[in-house]
Amino acid sequence: MIGFVNVKHETIKMAKPESDSCYVLTFYSDNTFHGITSTNHVEGRYEMNLKTGILKIKQLGGTEINELYDGKYYIESLYLIDSFQITDRGLELYYENKKYYLLFQPLTTPTLPQGLHPVATTNIKQSTLVLKSSALLSGLLSTPDPHPVRCVPL
Repeated sequence: MIGFVNVKHETIKMAKPESDSCYVLTFYSDNTFHGITSTNHVEGRYEMNLKTGILKIKQLGGTEINELYDGKYYIESLYLIDSFQITDRGLELYYENKKYYLLFQPLTTPTLPQGLHPVATTNIKQSTLVLKSSALLSGLLSTPDPHPVRCVPL
């Protein structure tokens, strides 16, 4: 994840700690997701409507070691997510009626559990997003091939 964005003030608070192994989320086509916080692994279930951009985290669980830096705020934000958008900057997960969003810079090559296909995979240090073709993504892709999207800073 790059950071926490305040839409009204057009500001971003960079996520701390900055690490390849922190603040990673992978959404799978079977409506599950897995991720990493500042110190913990998270997983759960989500519902998504590609036409309306609605995204709801329905279940969230994982390990519970004490979170560091922005870890607690990150987890609290995940519970509040209500919509998403994929832009040139990356994956934006909105909460509190689009007042704020988590900005993720996409991952180039996801590692997947067998039989699952990613909807979107994110990582702080990578620069492209790979969306795999599936029925769930058909509304996002113009071709059935993976489609990389470049990210730019805010």
